[in-house]
Order: sequence, then structure tokens, then C-alpha cells
Amino acid sequence: LITGSKDGNIKHFDLLSKSEIRQKYQAHSKDWCNDICWVEYGPKYLNENSLIASVGRDKAVRIWNPNSKFDCVAERTSAHSSSINSVCSYNDTLFTGSDDFNIHMWKLGL
Repeated sequence: LITGSKDGNIKHFDLLSKSEIRQKYQAHSKDWCNDICWVEYGPKYLNENSLIASVGRDKAVRIWNPNSKFDCVAERTSAHSSSINSVCSYNDTLFTGSDDFNIHMWKLGL
């Protein structure tokens, strides 16, 4: 389970052990992390083929590797002109929606 919150932190939990695996502090410049989603690519049966996309009020889209120490592997800091409220993925393509009334499509090239 991955969560994002108003304090800008992203947390990764193991539901079976009911414990926190790791946390990324201030993932969105001390601002809200509005939405997160899994980004899966390559063979679906490999755990290392999953990344996390997050968006926030700081107008940024960030891609994180949950298998490391939550390293940021890609980012777009001015992805929209206003707060980004939603993100979803389909294979290696991200879709983001913002208060600027736009939906953007991002090809990750994984």
C-alpha cells in the first residue's frame, strides 16, 4: 500500500506485516501530495518493474522507485500551471489532471 498526504510525505506499507516499509519526506516541496499511482512496465510478474508516480499542489509530477530508498528517477517541476489533482497510468503513459483545466499525457519511455 502506498499513501500520500497533505504534509507532502509518501509512505509505503506492507499489509501482511502491518508495518511501514519506508517513507519519503517532503516529496512535494513541503506541500500536499494530492495523488499517487503505480506505474507498471515490462513483465508484470516482476516486482522491480513497478514505479510510483506522484503529483501535488507544487505543480510537479515525480516518478519514484519504491524498491530503492524512494529515489526520484524522473520529475517535471512545472508540469501544469496550477495544482495537479490526479494521476493515473496505463503501461508507461501517465495522465495528469489539474486546476488549470487541462489533462496532460506523459510518455515515460520505459
